[in-house]
Amino acid sequence: HRLGLPRRSAAQAARVEEVLEAVGDTAFADRRVGRLSGGEQQRVMIAHALAGPPRLLLLDEPLTGLAPLIQENVMEVLSGLRSQDRSILLVEQNARQALKMSQNGVVLENGRVRLTGSGTEVLHNPEIGALYLGGSIEETTAATNATLATESESMQ
Repeated sequence: HRLGLPRRSAAQAARVEEVLEAVGDTAFADRRVGRLSGGEQQRVMIAHALAGPPRLLLLDEPLTGLAPLIQENVMEVLSGLRSQDRSILLVEQNARQALKMSQNGVVLENGRVRLTGSGTEVLHNPEIGALYLGGSIEETTAATNATLATESESMQ
């Protein structure tokens, strides 16, 4: 049985294949989990969680160890679940990617709520961007230019 799930109907079997494709591969679903790489194991666990499909999905760092293309696929699947009135609680280091698809965002600092708002509000909050999301493009450009200027001066 794929993903260790018993097949009860053609619709359920189709759903398992759909989520396996969404996480990037159907070939490893019949292999023992212990023989998979860390990224493959992560993808199988995400597919297993999505196969339900659940009314509430709790995910802790689901993108860890996944290639960028697979990360995009997983986020598309999660966005699709959200549009089907499914609830998702997502904890993710890749805050920028998570906030793009989030209805609500919460930033915690030392176990306390630092900021709440829509995913878009949190994503575009200048203070949060500077502290947690690598700063703005202008800040990054200014820092790069300052570094280049310092290196240029030291070479003269």
